[in-house]
Amino acid sequence: MISKELNDYLNERTTIDVFKNGIREEVADYESLLKKKGATINLYYDNVENVYLENSSVKKLLEETISGKLTNIELAYICDCLTLAENIEFQNEQVQDFIFGVADPEINGGFKTEKELKSLLANFYA
Repeated sequence: MISKELNDYLNERTTIDVFKNGIREEVADYESLLKKKGATINLYYDNVENVYLENSSVKKLLEETISGKLTNIELAYICDCLTLAENIEFQNEQVQDFIFGVADPEINGGFKTEKELKSLLANFYA
């Protein structure tokens, strides 16, 4: 994933389909390796530009996943990549906790269900 492409998607300078197309192969590799016990999962993240994640960024990711525009696997991959980012800033601890809580589903109890995603989303509207 390239930070500029993520920024373009989050800031509505590109569509969800264009963004997903850019990470399609990476997500497919990620998904297949998640199925193998003990596999090393490669994450591809290019820090082309700084990423600033705010509440609205998380809301967008959650809403897109709940609506089916993003899959749980794509959401986990995005969050996993963001845990590696060097040039990232979080609006607050809640945003950072979300990213690290969704990343690495093997460690964090699997992919989030729709009910869990809706609960997380409600926290960002509170």
